[in-house]
Formats: sequence, C-alpha cells, structure tokens
Amino acid sequence: MGRVLRNMNSQIQEKLTKLFNSAYFISKENLAFAKFPELCKFQMKNGLDLGETYLNDHRCKEFIQSISTVTMNDLHNQITGRQPFSSLACLTKQSTSPLLMKTEIVFMRTLENGLAVNKYATIQWVEKSDANGVLASIVNGFENIGINNGKDGLVAIGSNGASVMTGVKNGVIAKLRQDVSWLIGIHCVAHKLELAVLDGIKDVQYLRI
Repeated sequence: MGRVLRNMNSQIQEKLTKLFNSAYFISKENLAFAKFPELCKFQMKNGLDLGETYLNDHRCKEFIQSISTVTMNDLHNQITGRQPFSSLACLTKQSTSPLLMKTEIVFMRTLENGLAVNKYATIQWVEKSDANGVLASIVNGFENIGINNGKDGLVAIGSNGASVMTGVKNGVIAKLRQDVSWLIGIHCVAHKLELAVLDGIKDVQYLRI
C-alpha cells in the first residue's frame, strides 16, 4: 500500500485519503458497509471529489481492514516500547439475545510523555462466563495485538467487583497473581459508586428498579 501511494499523483492520494476517512467513519459509527456508497454520493453531492472508483461496500471493507492493521501495529509498538503497562478490563453485561455472547473489552494503560493514557486494545468473546473463561479472553486480547508475554509487563488490573473478577481464591485477579505475584487489583470507582447508589435507594419505593 505504501509503494502504491508513493507512485500515485497527489490528486489520487487526496481522493483515497477522503475515502479512507469515510470508511473510518462507517466503522466508528457502527454502520453497515452498504452505507458507504450512499455516504460517498452524499459527499459528492456537496461538492467533494471522490473519483469514480472504490465507491462500493467491498472496498469499504478493505479500507477498514487496512486501517485496523495499521492501528493494531501502532498500538503494539506503543505498548511494547513502554513496559511496564497495566490492563484495564471491563466486562459487558450478558445479552438476553441467544445470538449474542458476553464480551470482554480490554484497554491498556501506559505512560505517554509522563502521563497515564488508556488505549483501546481489543474486544474478545467470552466462551464461558467463569474466571477461566474471562482470563482466557484477556490473554487472547494480549495476543491479538501481538503481545505474547503480556503478564510480564502487567502491574495492575481494574475491573468491576464481581466475584468472577475479584474472588480471593478463584477470581481472575487471583489466578493472574499465580504468575504475577505483584499484581494490583483495582475495583472500578464508577462501579463502586453505582453499587453505593443502588444500596442507598433500595428502600425508596419510587426509585426501585
């Protein structure tokens, strides 16, 4: 892709840049790839020159895949160059739909210019909603961005206060400490606040959930 771009004239490069930006918007807004041609037509109606090629859903998919590859490589280089790092794992709620599974969203917290920053790493399916299943999804998340020795640089993990995460003997944090004895477990502050509010209003009839 890099060689192709270098051999292109500036006008074609400019059009491709706009198409890549449009494809990124489709992905960012969770829109169907089929919306890409219509989005391009709308922009062209407003006077934007996008050319006459690549204006279909298949090219949109290819653009997004290329963006994903570059983003993952950048994230891997950023994290591996800044050891140690901490992982902030947030568990989504179980869906009532039989077609959807529970997922684990993994963020990485690293230092950037002396400041702590959070980097979205990956989202992983959780095949089984127990500690082993969640732990496997976190490890797979590390490997998904090219970090095969994620436990070596891990210093802390934040999560909700569910027993599957914070259980003293068999929780995810306890299992990680078998390999990372120095690991710091952090109960999400927002989740603590949620639990406190729910506990405070449980006897208020008009606020019962």
